[in-house]
Amino acid sequence: MTNFLRKYQLQLFILMLCPLLNGCWDQREVNDLLYVVAVGVDKPEEVTETEQVEVTIQFVIPSNVSGDQSGGMGGGGGQKAVEQRTLTGETIVDAMSKLQQETSRQIFWGHSEVIVFGDSIAKKNLHEHIDFFARYPEPRLQSRVFIVNGKARELLDVQLLLESIPSEKLKDLSSLQVMQDVTLKDFLQMLSENHRGASAPLVKKEITETGDEKLALNGTAIFKNNKMVGSINPEITRGLLWVLDEIDLATVTIQPNEEGKISFNLIRSRTTLQPAIENGKWKMTVNIQTDDDVAENGTNLNVMNPNTVKKLENLLEKDLKKRVYLTLEKVQKEMKADVFGFGDAFHKKYPKEWSKVKQRWEEKFPEVEVKVESQVKVKRPGSSTSPQGIPEEKVKE
Repeated sequence: MTNFLRKYQLQLFILMLCPLLNGCWDQREVNDLLYVVAVGVDKPEEVTETEQVEVTIQFVIPSNVSGDQSGGMGGGGGQKAVEQRTLTGETIVDAMSKLQQETSRQIFWGHSEVIVFGDSIAKKNLHEHIDFFARYPEPRLQSRVFIVNGKARELLDVQLLLESIPSEKLKDLSSLQVMQDVTLKDFLQMLSENHRGASAPLVKKEITETGDEKLALNGTAIFKNNKMVGSINPEITRGLLWVLDEIDLATVTIQPNEEGKISFNLIRSRTTLQPAIENGKWKMTVNIQTDDDVAENGTNLNVMNPNTVKKLENLLEKDLKKRVYLTLEKVQKEMKADVFGFGDAFHKKYPKEWSKVKQRWEEKFPEVEVKVESQVKVKRPGSSTSPQGIPEEKVKE
């Protein structure tokens, strides 16, 4: 049984106890509610005056969330744990009202976990449709936001082997920090700041060699003026996470010589932004400090030797700076979207100067000179002190 379903059953149990408590006002029976767990927003195949948006709602079936589960899409008695409906309307509210008319259960957003926007909507004008989630009181501000290549409806319809609910898989992906973890609250705040760009994880549906469907990271969607202006791949996304100081999980592999590679696991990292205005030039220093340990040594190098460790740290620093500069080239120079928060850093340190360029920050941002500094420390060589399978006389210091 998935963690979500266990949590959901506990919540159902608590709700069933509600009638036994005095003063339990505004009581709503469990079976009278339609529990929304995910919503997808797309552009209809044919846009008309009355069909401006396509909304897909994924909801839990309370009567099917019972008993033990061994995984898959089954609920109690082998029935589906979730179902979904797709409707069109002039607005999201209009589509929701149509769904409410078709069901006897009251739509309840208190358990919503995921909001997915299709790229056709994201590239048009997201403001027209995200206003519903900011204004309507029930959708959770902690719901995760995703952008999908293609249709959100098709992504939510993915049949997973190990997860009963596709929205749970998306939420779990975001918590791994291999992608940016963006809540509805975060996304609304980014979009509301005119001088700042916005970003959200980009996902896609894939078909495995065995024909099974799976959800996969496809990079990050970049927004400017409420529109998706492009995307960056997973490799460049990692550079974005470094700058944002939002990376908790990372493995870096380098090849210090021609005789093998060494992989490192990130222990901790810290990124600081240091703005400066010198002789009229706006400059930003991105300082990244990391602690790493050796995860695998496929070379003949002795990672216990201080001189060797220093050389490896220098190589890691170069690799890190290369990743970040690639990200800056793509996002700052090409897309000209300040998703890094540089404007906020200048505003905080130079409020008077900032007030003069705030309205034209979109023009000023690409001109900011950015310098990346990195300090890498290899803290632990691992449980093995020497390369495995190599005679001692062939180990290089």
